[in-house]
Amino acid sequence: MFLEKPVCLGPLEVLQSGPLKKESGGAQPLNLVLFHGYGANCHDLYPLHREVRLRGEVQWTFPNGPLEIEIAPGFSGRAWFPIDVQEHERAQRLGQQVDYSQKSSARMHSARDKALSMLKELNCPLDRLVLGGFSQGAMLAMELTLSLPQPPLGVVLLSGTLVDQPNWSGKAKHFPGLRFFQSHGKRDPILPHEGAQKLEGVLKASGWEGELVSFNGGHEIPFTVLQSLSDFLQSLS
Repeated sequence: MFLEKPVCLGPLEVLQSGPLKKESGGAQPLNLVLFHGYGANCHDLYPLHREVRLRGEVQWTFPNGPLEIEIAPGFSGRAWFPIDVQEHERAQRLGQQVDYSQKSSARMHSARDKALSMLKELNCPLDRLVLGGFSQGAMLAMELTLSLPQPPLGVVLLSGTLVDQPNWSGKAKHFPGLRFFQSHGKRDPILPHEGAQKLEGVLKASGWEGELVSFNGGHEIPFTVLQSLSDFLQSLS
């Protein structure tokens, strides 16, 4: 049972925690916007606002995916864009990988546009904004970042992967020096570690500053990643 209720921010429902308005004359708080993974919802990453300890004021925003999907008989979740579930299941049975690096990012455009409208309502300066997400949410965070007129303060990519390499590579070069945090399990059965390594290579080749934190695990966010994420966010604030 969830006690917190989402509110509307532009076209998306969101959960928020932290100072929702800047005090008159005060410093703009750090704003973190984190997108959940496929089949989850805005409540999934919400506990991070308690588990990641940061100095100073921080506003957390956890949007809810616009698509409702069935994850089991009688149970539904949310998603940012449709995926071919059967393709993933077939690849796992055959011991193969789904390579998103050559797939078009066009399927994300509807969610990206909704997220852009949400950011407009959030009304946060880009130099105080950190965009991120987990799995499918990390893919959306990258697509959203590359659609902005100026780079945000930082990007957080948890168990994501490289999508649409020609397009992302070209756009990423426009934001040299952008700082990023990336994590991925070496035994991830959903989005293989190799995809994360490809993404790290593209970002570094584009002049972004950061590194991939690999861990001995699967499609998850372990405590060691939370510690490294806290250090990264603290360095931005």
